[in-house]
Amino acid sequence: MSNYGNKLATPEQVASLVRDGMWLDYGTVQAPRAFDRALAQRVGEVKDVKIRALGHLTPLEVIEKDPEAKSFWLGNWHILGWTRKYIAENRETHIPYNFGEAARYYRDSLDVDIAVQTVTPMDKHGYFNFGPLCNFKKAVFERAKIIVVEVIEDMPWCYGGYDECIHISEVDYVIANKTDKIITIPSPPPTDVEKKIAAYIAEMIPKDGPTIQIGIGGLPDTVLRLLADSGARDIGIHTEMVTEGIADLHEAGLITGTKKSFLPGKIVSGLSPSEAVSSMTGSTTTPLSPCTPWNSPTTPISSP
Repeated sequence: MSNYGNKLATPEQVASLVRDGMWLDYGTVQAPRAFDRALAQRVGEVKDVKIRALGHLTPLEVIEKDPEAKSFWLGNWHILGWTRKYIAENRETHIPYNFGEAARYYRDSLDVDIAVQTVTPMDKHGYFNFGPLCNFKKAVFERAKIIVVEVIEDMPWCYGGYDECIHISEVDYVIANKTDKIITIPSPPPTDVEKKIAAYIAEMIPKDGPTIQIGIGGLPDTVLRLLADSGARDIGIHTEMVTEGIADLHEAGLITGTKKSFLPGKIVSGLSPSEAVSSMTGSTTTPLSPCTPWNSPTTPISSP
């Protein structure tokens, strides 16, 4: 695509566009680290710049370089490890919300002056994919006055139901991040207490065609392993995130989703910050969709 080269910009060039009082958006979990480093160099040059993000798996330079928040304020939709640390230090704020309505929040009322979000390399048709982090990225870009993608070379391409890609024609600037790699969260081993809790939960789940929602961590992955050992079959998944346990059951042929009423045969999910992300690359049975369908309580309860 001829437009690609014309839209390439350095992180410093994009950071120079930021003005006092602007609203920026960092997207979901995989923060745009090249842009973040460049923006942090402008501490003291700008003021009252407000940044929204949904979790982050690494320290943010705009926080580290601006401990007194003289230039940057950061509001976070979701609390992960670094978010919790910054909030405890009064250097970041949590934004209460309903995940399933986040796309509507943006489309209806939230201001975004510049959105910088991580994506896969562009395909031959001119599309960038949001990788394992679909949720509400497209809605953020739709609201942004300036649209910037930061390309992460090893971010996997994940098929989706809708809103999982953006075309080069919709993008204002492309940052080619050749330094940073995608970050994943390994599932921790379960504790003895978690194993006992998991056993109680697994006993309550039907073994023939259940539809389940599962979280990330040692406890939920243990529940999935116990389901596999119990002879469960035709398991359906309707969940926020694809975990290692889900990936293992899928590869073993135990997750078919054939008895679900909503998108039978598909694993309904919107993100995967776990090491299971590699198994999702190019998979047509694990399409990622925005958070609206998979986080609405009315949808999963309609399945058996």
